[in-house]
Amino acid sequence: MRPSSRRACATTGSTRRSCSGSARSALTLFRPVLAGEEYGRLRAGLRSLAETLGRARNLDVLLAGYAAQGRPEGELAQVHKELRRARKEAYARAQAALQSGSLPLMILDIVAWAEAGEWRKDPRASQPVPEFAAARIDRGWRRVRKGGADIAGLAPEERHRLRIEIKKLRYAAEFFASLGAKERRPEQRAFIDRLEAMQESLGRLNDIETARDIAPDLLAVEEQPGEAEALIAEAQASHAALREAGRYWR
Repeated sequence: MRPSSRRACATTGSTRRSCSGSARSALTLFRPVLAGEEYGRLRAGLRSLAETLGRARNLDVLLAGYAAQGRPEGELAQVHKELRRARKEAYARAQAALQSGSLPLMILDIVAWAEAGEWRKDPRASQPVPEFAAARIDRGWRRVRKGGADIAGLAPEERHRLRIEIKKLRYAAEFFASLGAKERRPEQRAFIDRLEAMQESLGRLNDIETARDIAPDLLAVEEQPGEAEALIAEAQASHAALREAGRYWR
């Protein structure tokens, strides 16, 4: 991790959540080699931290979106007040998690495990990285290609799972980017950009669904007509572009 990234993780809640998510993505990417008791324990700890930070992030997104619409009135003002109270509580829990003694211990545990964990004794840990990388990207692409064939026909939970698969594939493509041939870098960059666009559209859709769960009364007033349909169309267009791009890693 670059020093600038370390500073970001130390200073803002959203980037702390992003950094914990990146660590979980790395563990998932190398799961065929790492899986075991230690792996499960460490990943569970990172998941718990991400969930704590995620609650604060979701309320941030919800309140930021409504702030641009002006001051709510009547019953909506009370709902808005409750959301601000919930965000304050979520921030308190996030702060407690980040300042607890268990977090630095977990970080040290991860570092020690990476350097001397049982996974290093597995013969699969010695396989050539390019072969492993291509196989993992292949696996992710098959899931995204199949899962995104008809985004409009997916239930919200299915779209959320598709977004997670896209995030995993994008992370794998970025993580192994330096292994690709230089002459194929433009194809690689285009593939990652299209993944990012698709992930962004589905992420905004997920924010809408999260808002429906957290504050349905506010959403009924604030949601823009046709917004969800437009985001689905954007995601489907990005998926079509991905299919046309082909497998740059092969």
